[in-house]
Amino acid sequence: MNETPKYWSSAVSDVQDNTVYIRGYDLGDLIGKLNFADATYLLIRGELPSAGQSKMIDGVLCSVLDYSLRKPGTAAARFCVSSNPSMVAGLATAVLSAGSIPWLRIRLESS
Repeated sequence: MNETPKYWSSAVSDVQDNTVYIRGYDLGDLIGKLNFADATYLLIRGELPSAGQSKMIDGVLCSVLDYSLRKPGTAAARFCVSSNPSMVAGLATAVLSAGSIPWLRIRLESS
């Protein structure tokens, strides 16, 4: 058997032929049966949530809605740290995503 080594392997997802598997579950079977909170829990924990866990993750996801809408630095830092678990990388990403600071520019131009 001459099997080509995998470049990237993950227990989170797998693609075989035309089928996508999420934590071992066929994605086609999950669509329409799991809500977003349950699918998120499955991705993170690797198992389907109980009713209480489902309610809790739904509450957590709802509570962070303003972070993704009003604080782009938080979303960017979380994305960065998900692939590079470094506090320095996360902080740098958050700072760099802030962009220009209008009040500082006005103050500097008036000096």
